[in-house]
Amino acid sequence: MTKPMTTPMLINATAVAVTGLHRGDNPQPGAAVIASLRRRFPGIRIIGLSYDPMESTIYCQDGCRLDGVYLLPYPRTGPKALMERLEGILEREAIEVIIPCLDSELMNFIELQDRLAQRGVKMMLPAKAAFLRRSKDALPLLCRRIEIPTPETRIAYDVADLAKFAAQIGYPVYVKGIYYEAHLATTEAELYEAFKELAEMWGLPVMVQEMVAGEEYDVVGLGDG
Repeated sequence: MTKPMTTPMLINATAVAVTGLHRGDNPQPGAAVIASLRRRFPGIRIIGLSYDPMESTIYCQDGCRLDGVYLLPYPRTGPKALMERLEGILEREAIEVIIPCLDSELMNFIELQDRLAQRGVKMMLPAKAAFLRRSKDALPLLCRRIEIPTPETRIAYDVADLAKFAAQIGYPVYVKGIYYEAHLATTEAELYEAFKELAEMWGLPVMVQEMVAGEEYDVVGLGDG
């Protein structure tokens, strides 16, 4: 029987904070992380960090129950707003480890890693350069470099450029958020609406991509160690 892996930073931690608390049809990772912590460290205090007071894990009484919950500003507000909020939380909670679970928040936490370490808060995060290399807007460059066919993709910071790129690619096109979501646009009006919605939700840039007909596949990578 193999021994369970133990993350050194968690061995002596008394309070851990976890994000990504939505459960449902498209669940975020937080609930599973919390359930795993409860199973491995039954005496630990687990704090939920939520972006929405209606996120379902907040109200769970099962294995992913929380000992406390605090709201965070949305990731698009940037690292300064996040640090101000975390400083307030740290005045009330002796959090020793934060486990960020969402792509959209990781850059903010990477930017704050050193400042939080000064407050005694540990995190396990990728280097900034490594994180940027795996971002969605960098994927077309990677595919071209290793000679894998990929749909034509352009990146825009305003709707005028997005419309220009869509006209060059040719409708219909997919309009994609920098972290999540994609909308099919068959006209310029639909493109404008998609840009507005995605920019408000996930920030800039927004991507426009050639539509390629075919079957869709989900690819999951599973690591052990």
